[in-house]
Amino acid sequence: MSSGYRPGPWMLDNWSRMALPFAVLMLYSLPVLLTGDNLPLVLLYTTLPVYMIHQ
Repeated sequence: MSSGYRPGPWMLDNWSRMALPFAVLMLYSLPVLLTGDNLPLVLLYTTLPVYMIHQ
């Protein structure tokens, strides 16, 4: 087995509990990405928190 990074057992067992805080964090960081050039990136970025909250 490789000696690379492996997520801890807590993260593997509780990934769904982390989805809501990460979704909120992503939504709060959204204004940083808002420029006129990157509308497709912003739209993709906003779908990720919606998916996380759905989970």
